[in-house]
Amino acid sequence: MPMSEHDIEACRRSYRQLDRDGSGVLDAAELKGLLQELGNTRTEEEVRLMIQQVDESAKGEINFADYLKIVETNKAQRYDTEDVETFEAWQALGGCRDMSGRVEVSKITGLISDFGLCMDEELTKVVDPDGYISYEKFKDLLSDMALS
Repeated sequence: MPMSEHDIEACRRSYRQLDRDGSGVLDAAELKGLLQELGNTRTEEEVRLMIQQVDESAKGEINFADYLKIVETNKAQRYDTEDVETFEAWQALGGCRDMSGRVEVSKITGLISDFGLCMDEELTKVVDPDGYISYEKFKDLLSDMALS
């Protein structure tokens, strides 16, 4: 699952922040700290295995390219567990397979009216000024509908 330039730049910023000793690489302690901050508690052994899976230099450290591989893997695993129906709806409306991009809100309003629903207020809150909605906002919108 390819990452967008925006995602890569965000990873670059977080990588610099995580590299607390300024060495240019992340060691197991720095990676474990990151995972804990993200709510993903791993044992020392799990962190070492994670590093081994991407560490082509076999130094027990992660350079930026290795870090991107870990982020992509975790992103793919997270999307694997996403609500399948939400994902399928996103794709049916023209959203990208990797959940990037945006969908025209006119497609969503057409679908909503086909089902006899009224969501003008909810849509107004999540639509970009140019009339599009991102996957995250789309997912939140559907979650809000389910709770109503």
